[in-house]
Amino acid sequence: MTFSDYFKAVNGLIVRGISVEDVVNYPKAYGFTFTNGIVKKDFQGITRKNGSTSKYSVGSGSYYYVAPLVAEKWDNSKEILVWVGCTEISSRKTLWDKPLRAGLRMEETKLDKYYQLAIKNSEENHGIKLAGSDP
Repeated sequence: MTFSDYFKAVNGLIVRGISVEDVVNYPKAYGFTFTNGIVKKDFQGITRKNGSTSKYSVGSGSYYYVAPLVAEKWDNSKEILVWVGCTEISSRKTLWDKPLRAGLRMEETKLDKYYQLAIKNSEENHGIKLAGSDP
């Protein structure tokens, strides 16, 4: 997180006690606490960032994991408004099994391209609709 992002998180608008589905009603908010939110691990996307090409770094690289964060009654005909992401498999295995109740908005232009590719992977593999995509 950059200093600018930290400043926004500390001083930006934080909306508390909303449904994951209501995020779209707060376009200027930076932080959220949710009344609901489950990670749909069965709709996860993944991509790999290749590591160094040095002869000493055989097999290096990073994996990027994403999954939709949705309301309990979500079905795959609804758009995905909120995503969770991580690069460590231990985070994915431990945190994604619990309901998530808070998050920060990430501007798409600042979102790491590998997270964007992982989201695209989820969309292609699972046929889900991204917020703002064509019907």
